[in-house]
Amino acid sequence: MKLVFLSDRNTLPDTFLKGESGLSFYIEEEGTKILFDTSLTGLFLENARRIGLNLFELDFVTLSNGRLNHSSGLIDLVRFYTEGLLADLNYKKPELITHPEALIPKLHPAIIESGSYLGAEFLARHFEMKITRKPFMLTDKLIYLGEIPRRHSFEEPNDDSIRIVEGKEHKDEMWEDSALVYKSSKGLVIITGSAYSGICNIIDYARLVCEEDRIIDIIGGFNLIKPGEYRLKETLRYLKHVKAVALHPTMNTDLKSKIALSTVTLIKETGTGLTLNF
Repeated sequence: MKLVFLSDRNTLPDTFLKGESGLSFYIEEEGTKILFDTSLTGLFLENARRIGLNLFELDFVTLSNGRLNHSSGLIDLVRFYTEGLLADLNYKKPELITHPEALIPKLHPAIIESGSYLGAEFLARHFEMKITRKPFMLTDKLIYLGEIPRRHSFEEPNDDSIRIVEGKEHKDEMWEDSALVYKSSKGLVIITGSAYSGICNIIDYARLVCEEDRIIDIIGGFNLIKPGEYRLKETLRYLKHVKAVALHPTMNTDLKSKIALSTVTLIKETGTGLTLNF
C-alpha cells in the first residue's frame, strides 16, 4: 500500500506543496485508487496535480466524518469532475463510501455550519453511493471500518456541536467517525481522520474486524487537543499495552500530546507531500 499526504496542516520541507487545516490522503492498494477525506478546500487537487497524480482514476472516495475540514473539498471534487466531462475526459464515477450521518447538517456555536455542505441526494448525481454503518472491503487488504463501537468511557466526544435530523436538533455524538485499516503481513496500519470516536476504540475495532492484534502504524488525527489528564494517561496506557510500533499523528493532535505519545512509542514526522509505503 502507498499513502500520500495531499493535505495536512504541516508541509514537508522542500516539497513546494501547500498545507491547510484539513486532511486528505491518496491511497493505492492492489491497483485500487482511493481518496481518503477531501480536506477543507480544493487544495488537495492542486497538490495532486503538482506531484502528477490523476484523480480522474479514483475508484473510491471515503469520508472519515462529515466535519468541514474532512468533507467540504467535495465541492471542488465535483467541480473537477464536471469540468472533466465538459472537456470530454475519460473518467468513471468513483464510489463514495461513508456513514449515513456524515452527510447530514451539523452546527457548531463558533462557526455555525460545521458539517458537509453537500447532501446524499446531490452527491448521488456525481458518485456511486455506498452509505453504510458496517465494515466495507475496498480491497482484499484494505477495509473501511464503518461505525466504531464505543468501549472506552474516557474517549467520549466533548464539544458543543449538534446534528440536525428531520428538522430536529440532537447532540452530535459523531457516530459517523470512522477509519480505514490495512492488513499488512507484519500487522495493521490504521488510517484515521480526526478519531472523534476515540483512537483506542478505533484500534479495538480494527483488531476485531481484522482478527489481528499487531499494530505497525497509526496515521492521522488522534483527537487529543488539550485532552484532560485522565484521558491522556489512559490513552498512553492503552497504546503501550497494544505495542503500536509507530505513529504518524496529524491534525487534532497537539504538541503536548505528541510529546507524551513519544514516551510510549515512536512518533514520526507528517506533512503534505509525505509518501509512505507498506
